[in-house]
Amino acid sequence: MDTRTDHLNDANNNLKINGNSKKLNNGITIGDLSDQNEDKKLLWNPKKSAISQNTKLVEFQNLIEKKYGLYFKSYNDLYKWSCENFIIFWEEFWYFSNIVYSRSYDKVLDKPDGPVDNLPFSWFDGARLNYAENLLRYNDEKVAVYSYGEAFAKVKTITFRELRDKVRIIQNCLTSYGIQKNDVVVGYLPNFIEALAVKLSVVSLGAIWSCASPDFGANVVFFLFFFLVERFKQINPKLIFSVTSVYYNGKKHDHVSKLKDALNGLETIKKCILIPFCQDELDDHSSIDKSISYDEFLSQYGSNAGELKFEQVPFNHPLVIMFSSGTTGIPKCIVHSHGGTLIQHLKEHLLHGNMSRDDIIFYYTTTGWMMYNWLITSLATGASIVIFDGSPFLPNLNVLWDLVDNLRITMFGTSAKWLSVLEEKKCAPKKTHKLTSLKCILSTGSPLKPNSFDYVYESIKSDLVLGSITGGTDIISLFCGHNMNLPVYRGEIQCRQLGMAVECWNDEGKSVFDECGELVCTKPFPSMPIYFSNDIDFKKYKSSYFEKFPGVWSHGDFMMISSETGGVFMLGRSDGTLNPNGVRFGSADIYNMIENMEEIEDSLCVGQKNPHNPSEERVVLFLKLKQNKELSQSLIDKIRFKIRESLSARHVPNLILRINEIPYTLNGKKVEVPVRKIIEGHSIKPSSSLVNPACLDIFKNIEELKKCNYYKIMSLSNELEIMENRINRLENLVGNFEKIDNTKGFETINEIINDLSLFSSNYPKIGSTFKSVSEISKYSNFDAINELEDEIMLKAKIELILSEQDTLIKLDEDFRRLKSLQTILDNPILNDIPSLTEKMKNVCSKQASLKDNEHELVEELKNFLSVYYKSMKHVNDSFINYDDFLNNYEQKKE
Repeated sequence: MDTRTDHLNDANNNLKINGNSKKLNNGITIGDLSDQNEDKKLLWNPKKSAISQNTKLVEFQNLIEKKYGLYFKSYNDLYKWSCENFIIFWEEFWYFSNIVYSRSYDKVLDKPDGPVDNLPFSWFDGARLNYAENLLRYNDEKVAVYSYGEAFAKVKTITFRELRDKVRIIQNCLTSYGIQKNDVVVGYLPNFIEALAVKLSVVSLGAIWSCASPDFGANVVFFLFFFLVERFKQINPKLIFSVTSVYYNGKKHDHVSKLKDALNGLETIKKCILIPFCQDELDDHSSIDKSISYDEFLSQYGSNAGELKFEQVPFNHPLVIMFSSGTTGIPKCIVHSHGGTLIQHLKEHLLHGNMSRDDIIFYYTTTGWMMYNWLITSLATGASIVIFDGSPFLPNLNVLWDLVDNLRITMFGTSAKWLSVLEEKKCAPKKTHKLTSLKCILSTGSPLKPNSFDYVYESIKSDLVLGSITGGTDIISLFCGHNMNLPVYRGEIQCRQLGMAVECWNDEGKSVFDECGELVCTKPFPSMPIYFSNDIDFKKYKSSYFEKFPGVWSHGDFMMISSETGGVFMLGRSDGTLNPNGVRFGSADIYNMIENMEEIEDSLCVGQKNPHNPSEERVVLFLKLKQNKELSQSLIDKIRFKIRESLSARHVPNLILRINEIPYTLNGKKVEVPVRKIIEGHSIKPSSSLVNPACLDIFKNIEELKKCNYYKIMSLSNELEIMENRINRLENLVGNFEKIDNTKGFETINEIINDLSLFSSNYPKIGSTFKSVSEISKYSNFDAINELEDEIMLKAKIELILSEQDTLIKLDEDFRRLKSLQTILDNPILNDIPSLTEKMKNVCSKQASLKDNEHELVEELKNFLSVYYKSMKHVNDSFINYDDFLNNYEQKKE
């Protein structure tokens, strides 16, 4: 193995930190990632695999070191250099990637020193090129595209030469019809060869392409009118290419009537070209005005097709219009450039994916998703691509693994959700398939759970790179992702991508490691949108990415970077970040903990703000349970205990409810923000980007959410954790007391006094309420709690801790529990705490005789803690397993 590869494989050896017990928010501890636990968390070691040998990343690193007299000890060093010297990095990669161009650039970037919101940027000013020309640079008999899906009886193929010829014919048809540079052409197309050929034909002319996908089944067909119109109406297209029907999930879905309605709302469209798809046939489309069959279009306008030409456009010329999900409003029209898309994708394919003409890459995607663009750009490396349309589970769970073996796929891309379904179904391709060609599995769409990492390496293949990748439609590329030279650790994205100055910022705008924060990018990059359609003075653009931290790109994702490995943890969308009691964490933390439980099929975790005080928020967990499973109190206790033990008490949901369906977007992402808005009482319009928009109605008018209006005391959920932390501190101080000399002992005692004074400021007042807790039973529902005086609220505090928040909700349902609580609270042990505290203060205040009384003082401290622990034992037992405590209370009392 190349010794230079070893340096990259040691990727983050300069990120080591001291200590081995820091807990990350995905339940993994820093200690688990240390060398002594390497076998437990290190899932793939590049030093032991041929995959990482002689990579293009090493080649590029050697080039930079030699040219600039540098030496990079690790990938992190190379990454840091690429961000600090991002102009040089992108310039060097321009030449390394062998981009096809007719004119070189005059300047890499016009405004290299300004903030990231100093829009617009002009990258590689003066250069002339064409995205399609780079993808069609090869002209030979190697297969360029393999196409398969539910609508086909067998795999279809097209070579690079055949693809160029098909593009040439369509290009001439478009030209004859009058399509030229800057015109907009759209598609409503499934994922098959014709969709690719049409797109390349359009952009080869310098025209702008945009596409929406029809292949998510009947639910989307119902919303087809809104789906197309609310997107395409904003960009004024001249032509639309479509199909009349698609196959999905074993059924044929007709689009003719809905397509007719949609076209009536798109006045600028002059012609609708209908391409045969299902069994290569067209349905009757006579009712669709302006329609023409694909064959007619080719025969009428392409009979005298000339040579294939590529309009040479500036680097920043618009290539494609992508649309935001639209889950919180009208979809934004995000415009990406020829050059920015091309150079960014090539960096990811060549340096991070080590791709070449020997590769065959598959990604399960639709034509409207950014990953489709990412996939097809790999044609520029000379690799073959595999496109698939339809359900990834038909005719069986192994349909995609069959393709891997039959086509010898080397790079396999999918979603986290698909992998979790296979895991649940106990699908084990390792036992049923060879998979000898497979060297990399990529996953995106949502954070990949740690247990899914285990599943891939245990049940699919052990020697491959599992690349969890993250980026977005907004940048049509990646911020963080795969690397063929770095180790794979459980639950981690391998690295931040070269040239992308990604940092994790807390609310104060400071870069942090091992803490949850906002994903930001502090330097400009080529694949930033060039503009939004219909966005005067970049107002929408700037409000989308630069409001939170002016001058810095804020992506809207919640993340964490490990200082130990340099790996990245994605924790969900920051607009869906949970913030109970001022503690921020992502919903992915909760999903990672519970979705592998045998009772749970799916879940959705959202926050709900107090309408009277928006600074207060509670966490609501919705569960979709597996068939024949019930949401029993024991299951609720099990979930809460697991979350508390693996994460913290502050992560425990305030309310857990059963739900029949979880809303998803077309790209397989859970829909959190609209649900949050609904349960907070807002009216929203269901987005056409949802697979199952009707299920949003489930979240309206949920009685439990109205009944449990306990925002006033939600902050009390931290009481137990605060008390436990103080006790641990006292215990540590007392345990080390006898080892400390007199001077330090004096200081230590004063520290203890300070802590005890905090308790004494609370306990006298609380102690006086113990005897009258039963007064709470007067109130039959929770809303009445709002009428309680301060003294009764203090009782509620104690009761809340003892019953893990739910006691107050269920007082009217469980009088036995109330009576048991009253008995516990009358325990004289608790009443002794204030007097003990006072006694301790009196003893410690005798500073003059401290030395003589040291032994006595230590004994007093130990006595105090002993009594205090006896009282706290009731609290701890009841918090962890309240029912067991009640059943055994009489024995404990004796």
